[in-house]
Amino acid sequence: MAAFDRHDAFAGKNAALSRAYEMDAKKKAPVKAEKGEAEYKDDVCSICQERVLVRFYKKTITKRNNGGASISHEKVAICDACLPKKKATQEKSPAQIKSMMKAAKKSIKF
Repeated sequence: MAAFDRHDAFAGKNAALSRAYEMDAKKKAPVKAEKGEAEYKDDVCSICQERVLVRFYKKTITKRNNGGASISHEKVAICDACLPKKKATQEKSPAQIKSMMKAAKKSIKF
């Protein structure tokens, strides 16, 4: 039975696992602080290249080299003047609503 006795081989592993389960959740994964709104900082705008108050925004950038593509996330400093404007929600006209309903009826076939 000595050949099948593997207790000594796993003693270190078992001790490490028991210590890991005894740890608090705070030690395992620190709690992330809540993120508020981005603060303004005096820096150079990446679009207009002027030194003004800017906010940092995350931007996904795709680069291609020798047939391979890589995606990275970078922080970009943009001032309020260069910030892309959001599309205003436009009210639909009755004709637009009618054509949308007509297209929806065509797509539903019994």
